[in-house]
Amino acid sequence: MAKLVLGSDAGREAWLEHRRTGITASEIAIILGLVPGQWGSPLALYLTKRGEIGEDDRDDDAMALGRYLEDFVCQRFAEQHPEMVVAGDGLTLWAHAEHPWMLATPDRLVFDDEHGYSEWGDSLTAVLEAKTSNSKDEWGDGGTDEIPVRYRCQVLWQMHVMGVERAWVACLFLQSRTVRSYEVTLDAAAEADIELMIAAAEEFLRRIAEGDPPDVDWTEATSHALKQLHPDIVDREVTIPVRLATRYRRAHASLNLAKERYKLAENEIRQRLGNGRVVSDPAGNVVATRQRYDVPARVIPHRAYAVDKLIMKREGEENGS
Repeated sequence: MAKLVLGSDAGREAWLEHRRTGITASEIAIILGLVPGQWGSPLALYLTKRGEIGEDDRDDDAMALGRYLEDFVCQRFAEQHPEMVVAGDGLTLWAHAEHPWMLATPDRLVFDDEHGYSEWGDSLTAVLEAKTSNSKDEWGDGGTDEIPVRYRCQVLWQMHVMGVERAWVACLFLQSRTVRSYEVTLDAAAEADIELMIAAAEEFLRRIAEGDPPDVDWTEATSHALKQLHPDIVDREVTIPVRLATRYRRAHASLNLAKERYKLAENEIRQRLGNGRVVSDPAGNVVATRQRYDVPARVIPHRAYAVDKLIMKREGEENGS
């Protein structure tokens, strides 16, 4: 079984310091480039691990809501699976029994009720991760192992660290207000994925040790990290290659052109929509909906105004008005 590193009563500084010594389940997905760009990138993680920038403590309502709903999702899972014992608080850091740089913080641990649960006893059978989602994109039917690939990486890493052959992912789908459970088992494909992740993690640790940073990418996380790395401005001039200067200028021009095309398409839709609310294509698929509402002066002093916008239907959202 894995080794307990830090309990839920450990301070934040101790937690962050120990995380820098290894790779956690959420970080392996970042290393593989599978995390949405606003929340992580290999370069941002590299700079954090080397102590060149601080931990990214940005937060938003969606992340706060996910943390708030974690207890509810785990409780619903336990109710749906009374044959299991679900324990833990998601605040305990574990390390692999033989490779202490492999770290994990499962939301919950799952024990086999037949043997009875004793304090972190030998009946540990699985890890449990709680998720929330606005969309059913990348999710299969409940009871399958069809989950987003970044979550698959996360739970496979946890399984490896904790020494178990099963993981459960319970997801609350916000649109339908239902909790579905997914089961990931340690089969040949999973073992191959774990080997790939270990190799990627070892290569990432080598980069950290040798000061060999990953390439810059387009993500917001990388932009945020580079701003943190150089917060001050010094009055000096830096020369960049001609190709980079040309690429920058062309990308900027393309961005402006894309904005113009987007506004043209939106205005053409508005002309056809008139005072309607829902926009559909010939097959009956909803393309967008129009929203209009007044913002009173108390929100922005001395300035009342009306908001009128088209909301594009995202991929994976349920059809309808």
